[in-house]
Amino acid sequence: PDPRNLVPAPGYYKTSLTRNGVDVPVWVWETGERDQDGEPMEDIILHIAVNNVETTADKVWGQAERVALWATEIDEAEYRYMIDDADHCEKYAPDDAKARPYEPIDLTKMRPITPGG
Repeated sequence: PDPRNLVPAPGYYKTSLTRNGVDVPVWVWETGERDQDGEPMEDIILHIAVNNVETTADKVWGQAERVALWATEIDEAEYRYMIDDADHCEKYAPDDAKARPYEPIDLTKMRPITPGG
C-alpha cells in the first residue's frame, strides 16, 4: 500500500525512532465528532504524541506513516510504564539508551550485566 495513505488507528503503540534504537511510546488520538456509524460529523484531526511529546502539525503525517508501518500496538498500562521509565532514565540514568531515544543503542555506554545483579 501507498504509505501516504496509511493512517494508524487511535491507540497506544511502541516504535523506535532510529535504527537500532530503543522503543518509545506513541499515543494516537483523534479530535472531532463521529456519528453512531463511525462517520465523521466534522473534520477529524489526528494527534500523535511520541515519547510524551505531541508532534507538531507539520510532522504528524510523517509520524503517522511510521506508526502505521512499523509500530507495535500496546495497552495503556505499558504506554504509561514506558513514559515513566523514560522520565526516570533522563533524570537518574542519562547513559541509559532510554534517555537518548534518538540515538542508536551503543553497547559501549551500557553498564555491564554481572551475575547476581
